Parts: sequence; structure tokens; C-alpha cells
Amino acid sequence: MEIAIMSLELNNELDIMLAHRRGMQFANFSGMSLSEQTRFATAVSEISRNCIEFAFSGVVSFSVVKMGDRCYLQAIIKDEGKGIANLKEIMERDTLHYRGRGVGIVYAKKLADRFDIVSTSKGTAVQLQKNIPGNAALLNNVVIQGWVKHLKGEPAISAYDELKMRNIQLVELTEELRANAKMVENQMEEIRKLNQILSINNEKMKAFTYAISHDLKTPLTNLRISSDYVVNQPQEEDTVIYKGILTRAVNRLDRTIHSLIEVLDVQNQDKHVIRKLDFEDLFAESLEEFETAVKAPDVGILSDFSQGRHILYVEGFLQSLLRNLLSNAIKYRDPARPLRIEVMTRSEDDAVELIFKDTAAGMDLNTIKDRLFAPFTRFSNSGEGKGIGLYLIKSMVESNGGSVSVQSTPGKGTDFYIRLVPYA
Repeated sequence: MEIAIMSLELNNELDIMLAHRRGMQFANFSGMSLSEQTRFATAVSEISRNCIEFAFSGVVSFSVVKMGDRCYLQAIIKDEGKGIANLKEIMERDTLHYRGRGVGIVYAKKLADRFDIVSTSKGTAVQLQKNIPGNAALLNNVVIQGWVKHLKGEPAISAYDELKMRNIQLVELTEELRANAKMVENQMEEIRKLNQILSINNEKMKAFTYAISHDLKTPLTNLRISSDYVVNQPQEEDTVIYKGILTRAVNRLDRTIHSLIEVLDVQNQDKHVIRKLDFEDLFAESLEEFETAVKAPDVGILSDFSQGRHILYVEGFLQSLLRNLLSNAIKYRDPARPLRIEVMTRSEDDAVELIFKDTAAGMDLNTIKDRLFAPFTRFSNSGEGKGIGLYLIKSMVESNGGSVSVQSTPGKGTDFYIRLVPYA
């Protein structure tokens, strides 16, 4: 017999954080110990993250399952991605030595009491179950509806309050990690840097707190839980799992730090230098940065700035804009065919239109919809990145009244039409 609790959609980091929280709460309501709560919630979080990273969205459904005299807390996480072609290889990976992506499933299996996974070309479904101690007969629809009703009464917290709470937790976490200094000495330095950046720039980031809070919250939660477990239960066999999760969380924080620095640079109006810029010169500088990639025999670049060569603009903005467009075209190119890049300008009455076309992999804009320019959002597993390039482009252009439009077709490429309004 199965009693449904609730389902949650998985579309971003904030949803992963909520799935982790609900996993902890339902495990707590079920009477599990803190370590068992942590195991279940961490397993749910790891699989939920896979949905976002590899299938871009999914659904997690919580329920209580009764089988004879046994009772389990269950989470089923489903996505509609392309499936996992090398599933057998992934499940056999040694987490002690493997340092690549794709070990979240292995960790989740070790943390769950019962685990099952089915993956086809139409998607993947993972079933996680944790044994509920005590008298299973006490759990029924009335009790479980009481859980849901209790959660509805949770006080709402603003994104800004969430960010401040993360800062406080980060300071506390730094002190906790100090007790295990040999293992986390390097990680602590990165955390202190993050805490410095967040503390200094808190007031400047009010308009950006929602994106920051959901991108920081999951790795910080994983750091706190994992470090607590390693410090308090160093002899447990699960310790090696939490060490791996802790390292991965710190790496995510490191990438987030560098992304935040770029965002803060856009928001800091005081340091912007405005001068007359030459598109051809700046584009040539950007090409030098990607010299190895653009000089490949199957890469062709055509530029024409004759219809609008100069603009009065922020030099750092225009450099970053050209660099991000070039980087994306190269990073997400289709290796099965040549890459062609075409860049040109057109002069308008009160603006200059920059047109950037590539024959990279392209995007399905109907699927992406309004998430295209969302911060910390990625739509491909190719290359490294935090998913802020398009967000930065849009922010920089719109900060002076410009606009960005996109046309893209999967398998053909992407065209950007960027209207740049000169600074007065």
C-alpha cells in the first residue's frame, strides 16, 4: 500500500533546496534519527540535481509505502531527458578514485536502504526508500495529511532574508570546519573568500538575491551536513561519501564566487569608464583570447563593422559582450560540422545594432522559453560554466536602454540581435 504525500517540480537550484528540505522534514516526521534523515535527504538532493544538470527539469514525488510489516519513506525522482546510456558503467564507479561527473547516483544508492533506477531514451526514474522505524500501523492518510498541513503553515522568508541567513550559516560552518582542518583547510579558505564577498556586497545585491540564494543554498547545506557527519561520526562507513559531497560542494561555491564577481562588476556603476570604442579593434582582441580555437581549420569567421564602427560605450561591457558571444559559439559548437561565425554592425538613428550569428548547436527556444536569460541557468552539458553569460549580456545592454533578441534552431545555430544605445 502506498500513501502519497506530495510532489514537487524540479526546475532550478531553489527546487533542489526545497526537495532536500522536504526530505529532511518527512524523515523527521517518520521518526528517523538525524543521521538517517540526512542520508535520505542527501540522496534526494543528489538525484534531483542530476535532473537539473542532465535533463534540465523533473519531478520528485514523496510517499509512504507499506509492505507487510515494513514501512518505507519513498521518493521517486523522474525526468524526461535522453536517458543514461552508460548506466552500468556509472553504477560501478569507484567514488574513492573517480573525480568526474556522474557519481551522484552512486552516492544516492549507498545512502538509501532500497534503490532502483530505470532509464530509457524517454527519461529516467529513480526510486529511493528509507526504512521507517517503529509501529508502521500508526501512519495513515490522516497522519500524513497532518504533515502536509503543518508544512503549509511555514512562515514565508524573503530572498534577501534567505541570503542573510546563508551568510550567518557560512560563518558558523567555517568554525565547524576548523575542527577538521587537515581535511578541509583549502576549502575553508574558499569559504572565507565567499563570506567576505557576500558581506561587503550585500547591500548592492538586493535585486539579485533570489538567484544568489538558490545557487548558494544547496552547496552550503551540503557542506554543513557533510562536515557535521565527518566530524561527529568519523568511523562510519558513510564518511567517505560525505567527504566526496563536501568537495563537490566547495567546487560549486568556487565557481559561484567567480560568477558573482562578474555580476558585481556590472552592478557597480561607479567604476565604469565610458569612451569612444572601435568594434573592429575590440573584436580583434577577443579573437586573440580564443586564438587556438578560432584558428582551427574547420572554423571560419567573417566580420563587417563598416555600417557602424564606433560607439560611445563602457569598454568593459563591450569587451565582455563580445567575449561571451564568442565563448558560447566555441563552447557549444557541433563537433560534427564546421563552425561559422558572422559578426556585423548596423547604424540606427540613436543606436548601433550588433548582429552575431553562429552555426553552433543551437537551442530550442520553445522549450527554454523565458529561462534563456535567467542567471545561473544552463541548457547544455558541454563545457564548463555557471550559466551567467547570457544574463550578463542582457544586464549590460539593458542597463543603458538597449535590448537583446535571439533566434535559434537546434542543429543549425543561433543569431543574436543586440541594440546598443550609446552612453551620453
